Amino acid sequence: MATAVNICDFPNSYVLWRGGAPINDKRKPGHMPWENSVRVQMDARCEITNEKTGKTEHYVLIAPCRTEWMYRNEILWQNPNREFCGIYGEGWSVAGHVEVLEYAEGRRDFKTPRPIKEVFMEFSLTVKNHQKVQMLKSDAEVIEATNKGLPIIARTEILNEANGLKAMMEYPIKTMNYNDHNVRMQVDTGPLLFADLESNVSNNIERMNVSFVCYNNYEVAEFVLRHSRSVTDNTGKQHIFAAYDDIRRVPVKTTFYVAGKL
Repeated sequence: MATAVNICDFPNSYVLWRGGAPINDKRKPGHMPWENSVRVQMDARCEITNEKTGKTEHYVLIAPCRTEWMYRNEILWQNPNREFCGIYGEGWSVAGHVEVLEYAEGRRDFKTPRPIKEVFMEFSLTVKNHQKVQMLKSDAEVIEATNKGLPIIARTEILNEANGLKAMMEYPIKTMNYNDHNVRMQVDTGPLLFADLESNVSNNIERMNVSFVCYNNYEVAEFVLRHSRSVTDNTGKQHIFAAYDDIRRVPVKTTFYVAGKL
């Protein structure tokens, strides 16, 4: 991810794993007691660099999916149905059902890191980069690439000068607003990984937050992070759900790339 030639082709990049048979799953109807291999597309990636030590760590976000019963003939979707999401990197994983209703049943918090080797029998990444990319240097060029229907990928960098940590978030532009007459653009896209460089954590994967981003210049961006929230109904029962309501407006350096040439 160090140079422009290594811009990720996200629709053709994947996380792959093989998991063991769920022999202890007592739910009904439950999964078939078979091993299962998975290929899931990457949504975004992020690297964190400690500028004091020069060490860089790499993390990826997978596309979300919904909970299912594996290889059943009579029923496939689980009900209640929940979203599964995962973040992986540097031998660690943060994954699970982001609607945290099942925490009360003793399940693991989505933000709890686990060693990948304890989760999967096999794990690998297939990362493909665009063969040709061109940096877009103005709103006019971004709009031209948008009108031509070309893939646009952004890199947004943030820096914490106090601790020397820098994060570079790389993600495809899935949603682009633009005005031809005034030559202005505004990005509203995601999901991507927002690295909370101010948090006090022991493992950098704990800095990673599923988020969306919005901006209309190259120096400031607003991220909205997903967090768990709870409400209590009129019977006193607590319900926990996932919500996007933590907004961070931060100085950034954003660069656009187009796959191919204008």
